Amino acid sequence: MENTLTLDGMKKIWSVMQDERGKNPHAYRSYLATWCPTNYDVWTSLTRASRYWGTDISDPNNPNHGRQINVFEIGCGSGGILSSFAKKGKRVSGCDYGEKYLKFGQDQGLDLYSGEIDTKKTSKNSQDLIIISHVLEHVTNPINFINEILEYLKDEKYLLVEVPGIFDIKKTYYNPSLYFQNAHIFNFYKYYLNQFFKIIGLKIIYSDERCTLILQKPKNWKISDISNIYDHNMPIWANKIEVELKKLQLYHILKINPYYLRASLVSVLEKLGLKQGLKNCINK
Repeated sequence: MENTLTLDGMKKIWSVMQDERGKNPHAYRSYLATWCPTNYDVWTSLTRASRYWGTDISDPNNPNHGRQINVFEIGCGSGGILSSFAKKGKRVSGCDYGEKYLKFGQDQGLDLYSGEIDTKKTSKNSQDLIIISHVLEHVTNPINFINEILEYLKDEKYLLVEVPGIFDIKKTYYNPSLYFQNAHIFNFYKYYLNQFFKIIGLKIIYSDERCTLILQKPKNWKISDISNIYDHNMPIWANKIEVELKKLQLYHILKINPYYLRASLVSVLEKLGLKQGLKNCINK
């Protein structure tokens, strides 16, 4: 099979996003909230994960230059993430249930449709990269859901998954009560997701406690008859989670979460117009 998307072809795919963030971070966040109101956090995570990726596929020196790359996003909102790939010349498409958001993306020329991924609109074994950002935690049967999605992904190509990570609450949510939402059916952490995707039969390229994962579908992958994911270490992790949540709740009550304090300090410095000057002094 022709290798139309490699890890070496993905790093600078976010260069437009990073450039815009540097020029005007406030406008950038506003832009993302307009384009992708439910899942724009993935951009930040992928910037960190991109250190594992190589040169831009649009580079004429890249052996994959000029080849067609298909990118699909499930739960695409208005297509904010997909638009970055489209600007890099990739063929993008996505699905979602939010008609209002879909209409906005469609008006920008993106190929988005309503409902679940559908063989009448998206062929099986057709995608080089499938993105699932802040979707899996809402799904009643994650195993069946992932197995179905993998049928649309080409062999040896990539699945990118992001969900809220329970050990990342202190950095992202600060307040534990903001993390636990009634719309979230499952809660995840890095160790569990690593086991989940290994048992399903995927190769893990990258994972972190924010629960961003880059996965590869092996050649000749087949659906296995799996009804649950479990191993002997999971009771240990249940105890770790209990300790972590109690600690976070205490941090929140006493207002001593170091990540919250740092964010508050940055906000004050921005309002005073001192943030950039202080950053320049530190970098000297």
